[in-house]
Amino acid sequence: EDPACGGPSGTDTASGTRYVWSATGLFFTPGQTLTFTVTGRVGLVCAVTAVDGSAQATGADACGAAAALSAGTTFSVAPPVAALSIAKSHSPAAPVPLGAVTWTLVVTNTGSDTLTSVTVTDTLPGQAAFAGETNPGGYVFAQAGQVVSWTKAIVLVPGATQTFTVDATLGCAGGAVSNEGYALAATSCGSLQMGSGTDSFVLAAPTLSLAVVKTRSPASPVPGGPVTYTLLVTNTGSATVTSLAVSDTLAGAVTFTSQSNSGGLAWNGATSGVLAWQVSGTILPAQSVTVWIDGAVCGSGVISTSAWTGSTTAC
Repeated sequence: EDPACGGPSGTDTASGTRYVWSATGLFFTPGQTLTFTVTGRVGLVCAVTAVDGSAQATGADACGAAAALSAGTTFSVAPPVAALSIAKSHSPAAPVPLGAVTWTLVVTNTGSDTLTSVTVTDTLPGQAAFAGETNPGGYVFAQAGQVVSWTKAIVLVPGATQTFTVDATLGCAGGAVSNEGYALAATSCGSLQMGSGTDSFVLAAPTLSLAVVKTRSPASPVPGGPVTYTLLVTNTGSATVTSLAVSDTLAGAVTFTSQSNSGGLAWNGATSGVLAWQVSGTILPAQSVTVWIDGAVCGSGVISTSAWTGSTTAC
């Protein structure tokens, strides 16, 4: 606005808005200047756009009229940069069969454009069963088979992040477990989709292996004297044992007096012949159970006994 001419009047044209200042009764003397300003805001463009403008002045005195046209002034406006990243990771670092795994997805607006209506999608691998999820809040969660997704009409400003997690339980099958997430967002000029890249780990197939060690005390029993047999059963594999059977054939020259174990074993009640114990709980890798058999030596000669064990796992 200029104090001599008052506020401008605006007229929309095909190429922009024309502003006009006018006044009468002025005394615009030689060498005098008048300054006019127009302040505006650059609008959204979706392609590099040139902005130009020029000004014209007309005036009159008692002898006639004159006009002048300014040189044009031009600058370019670039569209906002729409950019999005999604990073995916898993924990623990080395998941195990039948164990839990959590995938974390972090979505970041890495551009200069404000993103809206964000959708994050993750397809769980076949070896994983969905167990739960978390999100920043306000997202609509959906699950269809192995596909999980989160959607929200959100204003995600440049530099802002959103973090999502999905929990799963792994199966027995070994091999590579691969997973990739995707993020889709609306931009000022369209939409943008990015993938996280593949997050992978190797799931070792569980192995079932047992070791049974049998010892006696004293080392050289005597007729009529006591003897104690100790059976130590160890899970030497990588699979968790879900049921375990232990048996021992008592020699005929040994009379049973009692038995005990480290706990959780059910004895079949036999006092001669085949004595057996059953474990219905779980035995983790490297874990052991122990059985003690007490007896009395009632004969002489070579006395031999042996023990067996068998087990099953969930896999």
